[in-house]
Amino acid sequence: MGVPNIQVLMEHCDQSLIGIMKQRFTSKFTEEEVLSIFHNVVQAVCYLHSLTPPVAHRDLKADNVLLGADRRYKLCDFGSCTSEAYEPQGTREINLFQDEIDRNTTLEYRADRR
Repeated sequence: MGVPNIQVLMEHCDQSLIGIMKQRFTSKFTEEEVLSIFHNVVQAVCYLHSLTPPVAHRDLKADNVLLGADRRYKLCDFGSCTSEAYEPQGTREINLFQDEIDRNTTLEYRADRR
């Protein structure tokens, strides 16, 4: 039979949030723009968390936010997503958990562990 041919049709987004930020380096986003970006990203995260089982994106950052033709910001890059829930017990499991975080998230955008 061979390997199945799977194709995914996705919206083409010409701009990324990080690209827009670089273009507008000297001019700040307005409060309304910031709230709009935040609202769109929160909607995407809420959708992922509402799935059964819930999905954690694990790599939220400006690089992974695109601007669609409808002027709405879209979340992308789902390569680090997981639906697994972690409840580490003991130091060994916590270290394994940390290794998993290291492999699947971007260091610069991680929450401080303090």
